[in-house]
Amino acid sequence: MHWQKYYVDEKSKKNCFVLFAKKLSISWIDNDQYWRWIEENDTSGEVIEMAELLGVCWLNIEGKIRTIDLSPGTEYEVVFVVKMNGYQKTWKNSVTLMIILPSSKSLTRSENLSGKPVGIWIDVKVGEFRMTPENVGEITFKMGEYSSEWKGGLVLKCAIIRPKKDQPHGC
Repeated sequence: MHWQKYYVDEKSKKNCFVLFAKKLSISWIDNDQYWRWIEENDTSGEVIEMAELLGVCWLNIEGKIRTIDLSPGTEYEVVFVVKMNGYQKTWKNSVTLMIILPSSKSLTRSENLSGKPVGIWIDVKVGEFRMTPENVGEITFKMGEYSSEWKGGLVLKCAIIRPKKDQPHGC
């Protein structure tokens, strides 16, 4: 099983990366009271391990990528690919989504997951950045919700770093 995948976008000819759930840092992932690993066949037939959230108060998912591998001058977007499994009504608060650029500049937004459709993969947009000389280094991206409210019903498949444009997810 792969934890990371590199591909070149067919239309833009730009570098793209998929970081599967096993490659991401997930708080409490080693405690089977809070998370469990599940497997599913991807459209390519490859088996993918995904993290299913059973219930936590403190949600923190984080990924990192070196910008040296990205295409210069390209506007990128970062998304988490998730599926809600019916327990998302337990989400009372929005998740905080953040990108921290090598220049230490951070971009933050919020999104409410409680109204998302059940049983289908959706892209939760973290944010966008341009691959410039100022952004050479490592980019960190996060999804979190840190209230005392319990939340569950989320299946995390991967994070994708791809050129900004409307396109289907690639994992």
